[in-house]
Amino acid sequence: MTKIISLERAAFGYGAVPIIEDISLEISAGEFWGIIGPNGAGKTTLLKGILGLLSPLKGHMDLADNLNKQIGYVPQKERLDSNYPLTVFDVVHMGLTGPLPWYHLFPKDSAHIIEGALKKVGMEDVSKETFSELSGGQRQRVLIARALVTNPRLLILDEPISGVDPIAQEHILKLLSRWNSEENLSIVMVSHHLGTLGPYIEKLAVVKDGRVFLASKEDIQHPERVKDLFL
Repeated sequence: MTKIISLERAAFGYGAVPIIEDISLEISAGEFWGIIGPNGAGKTTLLKGILGLLSPLKGHMDLADNLNKQIGYVPQKERLDSNYPLTVFDVVHMGLTGPLPWYHLFPKDSAHIIEGALKKVGMEDVSKETFSELSGGQRQRVLIARALVTNPRLLILDEPISGVDPIAQEHILKLLSRWNSEENLSIVMVSHHLGTLGPYIEKLAVVKDGRVFLASKEDIQHPERVKDLFL
């Protein structure tokens, strides 16, 4: 498998203070990674490092060619101002602004691209509805569509199933699993729900006390082992 991200004894933090350090892991194309750990352990800091929002304070990080321009990101608990009546279409349209310079025009077929991303998450029928009026699970699917609109090679999601009902959680995970297996989309997902996440992932990183521990495939199949060994 083609390696797309390599971290070797890397550390990430803010200013000169590391929050998470001594990270060594490799992510290959087409893998589905889960990242778990208690609040404040450094999970989001690790994602920001992978996204290139933080430079390593120590160690090394290598990315595959142009990968930094081909990453879709779904941030944690994003809030869009409910006083501004954004439609579902508007929210997904925002995803096209990230990779474009300020002077660049939107592609002529941008409407078609947006509609395609919404169809991919099963939300094409609500494109004209107000985003803030959707259910929690529906909003998450729209935010995932926004991340997919640029056709990324790697999709990074920070707690995408937090705060949504179990049926919506399963629906989102099945969508991610299908894209991973059928389209070879690489996925890195932070979650507190190892029991829910376990059947879908093939690699697991556990973040605790500013360190990253890699769980085995057997550990993933037995969530209680992860708790006993790492948490």
